[in-house]
Amino acid sequence: MTQEHFHSHFIIYYQSQRLGKRTALCREIAREVCGLSPYERRILDMIKTGGSAADKRIYKFAKRRLGTHKRAIVKREDIKAVNAAQRAKAAGV
Repeated sequence: MTQEHFHSHFIIYYQSQRLGKRTALCREIAREVCGLSPYERRILDMIKTGGSAADKRIYKFAKRRLGTHKRAIVKREDIKAVNAAQRAKAAGV
């Protein structure tokens, strides 16, 4: 396999892993209708109570539930965004 051929395969792979508009919309609607799952509510509660090592505890909890380092970090940031949106909505009222 030539270097150019190898490189083009990587580009195609990474482009296929991008989040599409349709998938993003479906996930947004599902989140709006169904709300958070129980373990996500627990993570949200951990964020709200805070503490000195809250981020680490949240990460460890999410990693145990989701299995990988990367998924745990993405989930933590996702739930932090949900918390920020809730706080912004409450402040706007």
